[in-house]
Amino acid sequence: MNSGYTRIITVDFHQGKSGIPSDWTGVLRSLLNLRIIGATRYGWWSPEVFVQKHNIVDAKTTFSQIPGPVAIEVETGLVLGIANDIKLNSIVVWIEKDEVGGTRREQPLNERKDLFPVDALSSNFASDCWHRVIDASIESISVYVRRPQNVLYENRPNQAGLCFRLSTGEKLIFAHSLQSDMEEFVLISDTAISKRVRSELRELSLDELTALQAFGVGRRSVD
Repeated sequence: MNSGYTRIITVDFHQGKSGIPSDWTGVLRSLLNLRIIGATRYGWWSPEVFVQKHNIVDAKTTFSQIPGPVAIEVETGLVLGIANDIKLNSIVVWIEKDEVGGTRREQPLNERKDLFPVDALSSNFASDCWHRVIDASIESISVYVRRPQNVLYENRPNQAGLCFRLSTGEKLIFAHSLQSDMEEFVLISDTAISKRVRSELRELSLDELTALQAFGVGRRSVD
């Protein structure tokens, strides 16, 4: 247990909203050196239906692949929501629950009847990679910004991957369209990014993202 963590202080801008990572560098930085104590994927289908509907060969990939947001809980009690936003061509994040258990959104993920929770420790629908994530510490956080694929993306943030480097040595990426050309949100390892897609990416540290925000680059958020 990390007894020396800094409490995350959120500002009014974040109340009930989600935003691209460059708008959330303060909150993301506060996660550094904290242990992940829980992770839940909220799928659009039940995991059983997803596996059957999409002819998934290995059901343990369900946690990584099933469409829907993910909630990551750290040892302070804070729960960070992560998803993608097609309009922004980016990953977005938000505070799902603060350190004292207060919810920040009108409809928390765990209260939505249209979503189906899948736990990262599931023996049937999550891989050993996700089992190792639980109790691992977040050593660094970075963002993959993708070069605009055509003129339609030139005015979008294109912050297509949020990367957690863990104490296990693994790089966990919350990815928007980095594994295929489909506009999908998947959870992958760094090694799963193809050579072609990697050539279109620039990895930025939180400090570099803070500089982008200071100059007003990519400063957008969505409700």
